[in-house]
Amino acid sequence: MISRANLERFLLGLNPVTTVVGTDFDGTISVRAEEPNQARVNPVAFKALHDLSALTPVVVISGRDSPFLVRQLCNPGEPAEFDLMAEFGTEVVPRGSRSRHVSPVFARFVSGVTKYLADQGIHGISFSFDPEWENFVLHFDDEDAVNKIDASLRSFIKSTDLYCAPGTYWDGSIRIHNLRDKGWALEGFVDQHPQARDVIFLGDDSWDIEAFKALRRLEAQGMNTLAVLVQSGATLRHLVQGAEKAKDVLLLRNVDASARFLSGLAELLSVKRDLRDAAHVLEPIFGELADAV
Repeated sequence: MISRANLERFLLGLNPVTTVVGTDFDGTISVRAEEPNQARVNPVAFKALHDLSALTPVVVISGRDSPFLVRQLCNPGEPAEFDLMAEFGTEVVPRGSRSRHVSPVFARFVSGVTKYLADQGIHGISFSFDPEWENFVLHFDDEDAVNKIDASLRSFIKSTDLYCAPGTYWDGSIRIHNLRDKGWALEGFVDQHPQARDVIFLGDDSWDIEAFKALRRLEAQGMNTLAVLVQSGATLRHLVQGAEKAKDVLLLRNVDASARFLSGLAELLSVKRDLRDAAHVLEPIFGELADAV
């Protein structure tokens, strides 16, 4: 688990202009409910995310559908104040909107696959998104090349460690379904903000592992990152044990602690917008999180 000294150094180094904040929903900013539709965002987290969105780019990446995230995270009748990535990043309700769009994951996937196939000598490829079946359809000119394309596509997915499942269908099309990779979603969001240098992501279960892996990749590119693991009923024991051993993971005990962390982060970035020295804001933050740092 990250030491207090390293966490303090990370927080003091943050700048609203270069910071990106991402978070999961269930178990992270909302207590898990027996009936999924009864889950409600923590009110402190709700306010903190809206406060943060006025200072720095914010995204919620969840397996939930878009209408649910809009109901939970937008003020009634108002557009989203930060990006809402639904269906594990497959679609997005962008800031300033209440309607869903194809997410940056699609653009990154298309760009990566197109280049990879071109290197294999395969050209004339295009993609579309099928909203009814919620999968990506690969279109190609040479019908005789379907097996070669399918094999190359699987090779690309394996090389990128991307979470999805390609398949050849009865009509000869190749479709990619279960593209549920929060890591690609997070990286796609960061790509939209070229000024980003500091990336924080909060999650609680195995579906968030891909996002934590993405933080490693971003760190390898020279960015400063902080993984925040929130303990919930769905948090696997090995994730907690791994966080306890890691030197760059912040382990929080529950959703309330997660909400307080986000609230403190918003206060810190707000002060740093106006003052060079924000050290005096850290004590209240650590006071709230004393049981988790």
